[in-house]
Order: sequence, then C-alpha cells, then structure tokens
Amino acid sequence: MSEGKKYEIHLDNFDGPLDLLLHLIDKNKMDIYDIPIAVITEQYLQFLDEAREMDLEIASEFLLIAATLLSIKAKMLLPKRRNAEGEVIEEEDPRAELVQRLVEYRFYKETAELLQQKEPKEATFMLKPQDIDKLTGALDQGNPLEDVTLEQLMQAFAQVMEQLELPEEKHELLLSKEEYLVEDSMEQIRTRLKTENSIAFTTLFQKQDSKRKVITVFMALLELCRLGELSFQQQENFGPLWIFPKAV
Repeated sequence: MSEGKKYEIHLDNFDGPLDLLLHLIDKNKMDIYDIPIAVITEQYLQFLDEAREMDLEIASEFLLIAATLLSIKAKMLLPKRRNAEGEVIEEEDPRAELVQRLVEYRFYKETAELLQQKEPKEATFMLKPQDIDKLTGALDQGNPLEDVTLEQLMQAFAQVMEQLELPEEKHELLLSKEEYLVEDSMEQIRTRLKTENSIAFTTLFQKQDSKRKVITVFMALLELCRLGELSFQQQENFGPLWIFPKAV
C-alpha cells in the first residue's frame, strides 16, 4: 500500500477487531455479504504493522482475527473440488462465519448507539409523581402468562435458540441481508390466531431461522402478551407451551 493510502487509525479507536473490520468495510464501501478478502486482509495487516511501528501493544483478539483472515484467504485461493464427472462441488463460503459475526456485531453496535443517542433526551423530561396504588388498582389484574412462569417462558425460548442450525451444519449457505420487524411478526401471529384455536410455541420457529429472526418473533409474542391479545399455557411441568388468543 502506498504512503498516500495509509490509514491513519489508532488501536484505541476501536472496541475490538470486529469494530476495526467494520470500519475498513465502511471506509471502502464494501458489501459486507461479499467481502473482497484479499483487500480487507491487506488493509487489516497494514493496520497491525502501523500499530507495531508506534510500539502499541496489540491485543490477542486482533491477532486471532488476523490469523482468521489469512486462513480464509488461503482457502479461497485453493482450486475448486470436483466430483468424478468433473462438476464443481459446492462448498460453504469460507467467509460465512466471519460475515455472520460481523452482521450480528453491527446490529448490536447500532442498537447501542441508538440508545446512547436517546439517553441525553431523557434528562430533559421531568416526570410527575404518580400514585402507584391508584394506577395499579385500575389495571387488569389478570396474569397474561396464565399458569406459565417467566422462567418457563425463557426456558422455552432458550431451547429454540439451542436447536437453531449452525452455519457449519449446512451443506449450502446463502448469505442475504436480513430485515425483520416486530410489527410484521405481530401481524403474522395475529393472522394465525384468527384461524387456529391455539398455536404450539415451537411452531413459530424453524431450525434454519437466524438468531435475529427468532429474537424478533419472541419480542412480538411478548408485545402481544403485554397488549392482552394472547396468553400462554402449559398443561404439565416441562410440557410444551401453547399460545391462545384473548379477546381484545
């Protein structure tokens, strides 16, 4: 890389190696789902070299990602495997796991930044003291979870997350931009509740669903529960959870 194209970046500007990678991807306007691994590896290693020149201590996680990038680059340089008929054997993209980590990191980073932006505005509001007893007395005292405890609900959610298929278990991985909205999931659940007397909790999720989709659907369930549009029931300990519609 020429002297004029050097990146003036410093180690303490980033929360970790994934933060640095996102910076390089955004700076070069790269597609995060189709990263030019040779270019990004060169620039990442250039950053480490500059950090060493400034006698900065490089954390082990930065070196680990450097090794990961070099490994991915090596795999992508290997010739495609072919079967006995000479056809190319489809294999998982070596970048897939790293891309997934970057997508998830960006999601949580942007969420955290949004919350930080809203935090100063909270100081400009003064809340009027409320009579808690009076407020709670006017609320519906019914329990939307019925005989299901919050712990049981979280256990059911944890089981769904554990059963998701990991990228390495798939024979073919297609990377696509994901956008899931809680409002859309709420409407889908409402539609099912109009035609079905009850819904098994596990049928709302598929093993091939992404973590973000599963979390979005779960948040939609909690919001519908809060609005009093549905209730959870469990007929026996450790039994399946069922979702029932409630009159709005």
